[in-house]
Amino acid sequence: MLLSSFKGPNARRHIIIGIVSIVTALALLPNIPTSSWQAALRSPFTDTDPHTLHGHAILRLFDRGIVSGFPDKTFRGHLPVSRAEAAKMLLRAANIPLDENLQSPFSDVFGNEWFSAYVLTAEQHKIIQGYSDGSFRPQRSISTAEFLKMATMTFGLPESLPHHFADVRDNDWFARFAGMAWHYHLFPERIDHRTLTPDLRVMRSDFALALSQILNFGSRAHFNKPEWKWIPPRGSSLLTLPKPVTNVSPLPSLEESPISADEP
Repeated sequence: MLLSSFKGPNARRHIIIGIVSIVTALALLPNIPTSSWQAALRSPFTDTDPHTLHGHAILRLFDRGIVSGFPDKTFRGHLPVSRAEAAKMLLRAANIPLDENLQSPFSDVFGNEWFSAYVLTAEQHKIIQGYSDGSFRPQRSISTAEFLKMATMTFGLPESLPHHFADVRDNDWFARFAGMAWHYHLFPERIDHRTLTPDLRVMRSDFALALSQILNFGSRAHFNKPEWKWIPPRGSSLLTLPKPVTNVSPLPSLEESPISADEP
């Protein structure tokens, strides 16, 4: 009836062309996942701005249940990440199931703490290890170097990538993980200054941004999560994505760690 209401020999053809054009335009619109734009529009944390680089990363991870906040609805991105918190967030990000029946090899992890299953599962997967005195020290803050190695272990990321950090020596125990921070642009401010500061404690906001960048890369490399928008790693090519590494070594012992034993 709509077509018959138009006069002229070319009316029907013009209407059909218009309909086809509209359908084609709609089909070519970018496929924006619902969870992504929802995360960008709402902020469950009173101290997080979704329009900043860190804030957007925090909200994307929160939207997927990887990070959480505090009862007062704050995220507190300025606080350092503990070893127990790091284990929890990394396991959730990698979708590694928890094993609730593991025996604790650590003198300070008894099995009834909120973090026990995360720590013991991470230890089983060789993502973390304890110290020479038999402790794990779950509340101890992680350093940048420790985070890079834990992330490499969790996701099977490549080692010994090139970088331009002036404060990383070839004989440092963490040297083979430094390139990952540069390649995936995990800490933008440090890359701009070409300093990794490997012994610097990782804050919650920086942890979220770095983890988001790893997952962004992984969606195209080997995590197969198309809902994540992929951001090309620094200096990489779509045609030369590195393959995951499977034979990675455990975290350093207390003697190798750049953090002193007295640090809280």
